[in-house]
Amino acid sequence: MTGVQTCALPIWVALARAVVRRPGLLLADEPTGNLDSVTSSAIMRQLTELNERGQTIVLVTHERDIAEYSKRQVHLKDGLIERDFLTEAAGATT
Repeated sequence: MTGVQTCALPIWVALARAVVRRPGLLLADEPTGNLDSVTSSAIMRQLTELNERGQTIVLVTHERDIAEYSKRQVHLKDGLIERDFLTEAAGATT
């Protein structure tokens, strides 16, 4: 396994657990933070698919392209909500 694949392994395991256990809420804190763009896209496609099947997901990211996968974005600044808006479509076109 390459270093990038090794970094992604815990993410894939967490996604597999979410599929099996179906938690009421899936928290994803920077799930693509240490990954290359191809692996990040694959992870986000899986999260999008889980969401389309009814899984509620709260995802935290600093990456604008990753945030674009969401149906709703809440931007925080200094601990306060700066913006809260619905996006036009779920899923980035990368």
